[in-house]
Amino acid sequence: MDNSILDFNRIPTVLKRCSFESKMNTAQFYSRQLMIYSGAQGYRFQIPLPWEIEAFVLYSVYSKEWKYDKISSKNFWRIMNSIRNYIPPKLEKYKGTTQFLTWFKITAASTQFYSQQNYMFLFYRYNYYFSYHNDVIDMNDIFIKKFHHDHYEYLLMAQYLWLALMAEPETVFSAKMPLIHDCYRDHISMLAISRSEYIRQMQNYSGSFEDFLYSFRPSYSYPFIEYENNYYLPTPHLLFQSVCGSMLYRLTEDNENLRRIIGKEVFESYLLKIIIDSNEFDQALPEHDYEFKREHKKTVDVMAIKDTTIVLLDRKSYVPKSKLRLISEEALNDDIGRIAKAIAQVYKHTRNRIGKEYYYFEKNKEYIDFENDIFGIVIIEEDGYLPEEEIYNSAALTLKLDISETEWLRKHIFVLPLYDLERILFANQSLISFLRKKAENPDYIIDYPCYIKCEAVDSFRKIFCDEIQKRTWSLVKNVDDKNMLAGFYSKMKSIESRRCI
Repeated sequence: MDNSILDFNRIPTVLKRCSFESKMNTAQFYSRQLMIYSGAQGYRFQIPLPWEIEAFVLYSVYSKEWKYDKISSKNFWRIMNSIRNYIPPKLEKYKGTTQFLTWFKITAASTQFYSQQNYMFLFYRYNYYFSYHNDVIDMNDIFIKKFHHDHYEYLLMAQYLWLALMAEPETVFSAKMPLIHDCYRDHISMLAISRSEYIRQMQNYSGSFEDFLYSFRPSYSYPFIEYENNYYLPTPHLLFQSVCGSMLYRLTEDNENLRRIIGKEVFESYLLKIIIDSNEFDQALPEHDYEFKREHKKTVDVMAIKDTTIVLLDRKSYVPKSKLRLISEEALNDDIGRIAKAIAQVYKHTRNRIGKEYYYFEKNKEYIDFENDIFGIVIIEEDGYLPEEEIYNSAALTLKLDISETEWLRKHIFVLPLYDLERILFANQSLISFLRKKAENPDYIIDYPCYIKCEAVDSFRKIFCDEIQKRTWSLVKNVDDKNMLAGFYSKMKSIESRRCI
């Protein structure tokens, strides 16, 4: 075997010889290299990918040490190469087929692409979610009862840490971390997991060492690991994920009723807001109840019109099944079925209901070409990177469509992750233009830069960045080393100006 690649099954043997602190610090060093402005747009050579670092942390936590050596660079890269090149038996059987690429994309893409997202989009979204309130639900109250502080404070803490981690490690970060920890001790404890609990969650998810390679990571929700009265932060590139999507997951875990209410009240409200704030449409309407042939029905979540083009959007609280990461055919088929069902529902609205059973726009419907100028979008919370061909085939089969109608389905009904919709709208790009290009070319992808040109999002960004600067100065103004402090503050302002674009 190539000496630069460690035998996969010997990974625990090597890791058990190294101290926990050494393993965590090594992971943190490389994780920090991923923390590039406005998403990891490009990786330097010799930097592991996010999923590879996360797998290294899993194996490091799992492998209880009997020696306390410092992990060498050579052994680290031998382990990285082993992780990168290892093909689990479950995946090996698909080698040489299109299914192999399908499964690799499903298992690895979600961790890779999440790091490339513009974090300010996520901050804006989840700040809206967790501060939302109406007569039905008060999200801020629910959040504080669970996490002890409002969500905005967690965003500020995560940003502080991010800024400190992007500064020089041996001077600025080491000096600032105690200050940040003292200021946010309780916040950090809510994002921390003990080593024993970390291992327990891994084993409950899957007891197989091989499955840990792509499996669910406790670090998504708990970036801090507590061990022997010390807190470690091995995967700081997951900080923003831990205070955004993961907090929503923790808030609603084992509470189906709360998930339902949030989906109905919060998600639909946010979708309508960003459509209205885009200023693209002449009219945007929320879901309506209506009666048709003595039957009580509902429209889609959001209905929008521009000139004579209609766009119907239906929000689904879809996140990929965790078992997909274990290369489960059953989980894959279930998720394909879930998305196909959502497509079928939106198809029925675009083809059979709007203009026939209901119509609420001010524009006279006689001017609408319902054959060519109508689109439907299924908005999902998270992209599962499922095979699109199989999804549409399943939807067409469910609807019993002929070839011609299946072609119409593919050209007029689309599935978009919420983040992709935000990329279009927050950059002041045309959603309708994107849909028409997608209809002409199914392989068309969003290639807009992640710039913020939406007034509502930009206003949030400016307020957040101003607050970060004021609080950071307040936090560190009493530090004795003025040269180091000046360097940190200058770097913080530089980073902030580039991060908050």
